[in-house]
Amino acid sequence: MTTGGRLASLATILTLAAVAPRSADAATFEQGRYSLGVSGGGGRSTANIGLGFGYMVVDGLQPSISVGYRWVGADYGDSHQVETKLELRYYIWEFTYVAPFIYVNGSHVFLAFRGTPTEDHNFFRAGGGAGLAFMISRGIAFTINFGASAWLGADQSLYDR
Repeated sequence: MTTGGRLASLATILTLAAVAPRSADAATFEQGRYSLGVSGGGGRSTANIGLGFGYMVVDGLQPSISVGYRWVGADYGDSHQVETKLELRYYIWEFTYVAPFIYVNGSHVFLAFRGTPTEDHNFFRAGGGAGLAFMISRGIAFTINFGASAWLGADQSLYDR
């Protein structure tokens, strides 16, 4: 089985396991709760880290702010990106192990190329989509997002690359 097939199987199993709604006293996405997020990753000549904070203003509705840094190394130089993002997420309903949501976001991006060429860019990005929060425990989840975004105010040289 391929990696994609394994991931699809895992997602199917987790989704099917979520047939029973959670009881009212186990609501994770209720008003007054907050979330803290940490992300990280990397590979050959790439690394990224991020921090985020969100707060449930009403049941299921969470505005959040996050900051992320990404470095990419290449033969002609490095790129450094800092993105500050505001997001509004709505959890449609909550099952035992899965909570589907929709979201919209907007962010400011600072992108610096160091090498050939050396350039700095400031632009905005806006987008939205849907996703699933897979509950590991009452207070811990991992999410998968599906969506689209567009650059706003980016220099033409970025599109040319």
